[in-house]
Formats: sequence, structure tokens, C-alpha cells
Amino acid sequence: MTHLIERTDRRAGPRAVTMAAALWTFVSLAGVATAQETPDQAELQALMAKALELGAPGPEHARFESMVGTWDTQMTMWPEPGAEAVIVNGTTESELILGGRYLLQAMTIAEGYFAGEAVNILGFDRRSGEYTLIGLDTVGTYWVTGQGPATGDDEAVLSGEDFDPVFNATQEYDFVLRWPDDGSFVTQIVFKDAYHTRGGGPFKMLETVSRRRQQPGNSQ
Repeated sequence: MTHLIERTDRRAGPRAVTMAAALWTFVSLAGVATAQETPDQAELQALMAKALELGAPGPEHARFESMVGTWDTQMTMWPEPGAEAVIVNGTTESELILGGRYLLQAMTIAEGYFAGEAVNILGFDRRSGEYTLIGLDTVGTYWVTGQGPATGDDEAVLSGEDFDPVFNATQEYDFVLRWPDDGSFVTQIVFKDAYHTRGGGPFKMLETVSRRRQQPGNSQ
């Protein structure tokens, strides 16, 4: 289960966001100028244009649009390799944020031992050509991250790691994202570190399958 907290200034509106982006671009270009010979005006304009191009949503972000809405989510968990699966059901609400650059997914499990909330923020970094994920949940007070490329037309693998001082071990994991069709999406968490795998191969600890909730009168 993953989750993220996004911190914002409630006083900051769209203009403040635009100004912040422009300032960041200016600072980045100033860094380029100090790291090498000062570029001429044409080179600065080209750098600015490239920075603004990569800062805007691209074709990969269009996929997030199809993920907006209310989803019925089934979560399957395996406590350890070879253990019997535990299945719970929840609801996921997904919306675009920050001008379509990110997808905010908020999942709720209302009842049972695993009742709680989880949030993911899914993005695509056009500079590196990799998907990104930041998340946290009500299980802990920390967040986890992952990033990685598409591995097919309907799949991406995002890798990450996190040191857990409780177990004194570094967790190594992959988020595997799949889009089988427009009406569903799948997220898996696969652990690769010795602690979780018990010294074996990669261990899929969690899989969530979300299917779009049908509206009354909508048979599609």
C-alpha cells in the first residue's frame, strides 16, 4: 500500500504556480551560465524553450486522463513468500492535478483489519523519460518513491528503495504498473531485498486491481 502527502500554500493560486515555474526555469538557466561559458541570447532562448517544452504535459500524461474517476479496487496481499493470500476491497478516487502533470489516486478501505487510506501521486518526467510515483498511507508516517521507464505499450516498472530502521534493512522494490484496458488498471509491489524475499527471488507482496465503477444506466 502506498501513499503521499502534498504540501501546498493555500494562499498560492495559479499565478503563483506559474511564477514559481518561471523562476525555477530562470534559476536553472543561470546555473547553466555559471557552469560554462555564458551562452548568447539565441542559446538562452533555445534553452528556455526546451525547458518550457519539457515542463508541459506530454503524450504519456494523456494516459492519466483515462484513469480519472471512481474505481472499485480489490487488493490482494501475501504477508511472506508462500503465504496464503489476503483479499480486501476498497474504493479509489482519481483526479488530475497541477495542470494534468500528475494523477492523484486516493484509496480507501472502509472496514476490516486493513481499514485505512492510501494515496499515490503518479507522474511522468519528460526530462528522463521515466514514470514517477510518490506515495504514503495510514500504515506509517513515511513515504516511498519509485521511478522507471515503460517496459511495453501497457506496462511500466518503477524501482525504488527505502531504509527501514525498525528492521535495520534496506527495502528494494518495484512498482509494476499495467493498463490492460481503458476500464481497469493494475499496480503491483514486488520486493527484491533479502529480508522480504527470505533469500529467494523477487516476491510479489501486493497487487491491486481497479475497475471503473459503472454509473447507473451505463452498460459500457
